[in-house]
Amino acid sequence: MLGSKNMPWRRLRGISFGMYSAEELKKLSVKSITNPRYLDSLGNPSANGLYDLALGPPDSKEVCSTCVQDFNNCSGHLGHIELPLTVYNPLLFDKLYLLLRGSCLNCHMLTCPRAVIYLLLCQLRVLEVGALQAVYELERILNRVGGWWLSRKQAGHGHGNKLCVVPRNSYQNV
Repeated sequence: MLGSKNMPWRRLRGISFGMYSAEELKKLSVKSITNPRYLDSLGNPSANGLYDLALGPPDSKEVCSTCVQDFNNCSGHLGHIELPLTVYNPLLFDKLYLLLRGSCLNCHMLTCPRAVIYLLLCQLRVLEVGALQAVYELERILNRVGGWWLSRKQAGHGHGNKLCVVPRNSYQNV
């Protein structure tokens, strides 16, 4: 009965997705994973390992030590591993590659045409208002300008011939 008048309903106004920061992950974490062995010599979950009972019961015979629920009722809890070096998220490598490719190796500023920057800013502003169709129209314009810029770059125009060099956070002043 999806259309029943007795059922309360709400209209979804928006949704957003993001990634947790290191601080947020540590706040959500119930256990620091420090033991590389997940089972001890008897086959039981090892303390501070990946199968630690604080993270949730690994099978129906165990009980979670965090929420004291059984296998069917505990959805599991987050743990974290502290690494000695910074590790980049592999899901973001393509974005990192684009940033490195679009940066000057001498001055570390982003290099791109001024028109592209203004169009991206317009897209963000139009998106904030909720005009999604206008964002797609601006994207078509951006792709035309981007194609022109790439053809200029491939023709051998150097760093000095680019239309602009954009320092970090300069979009806030536009």
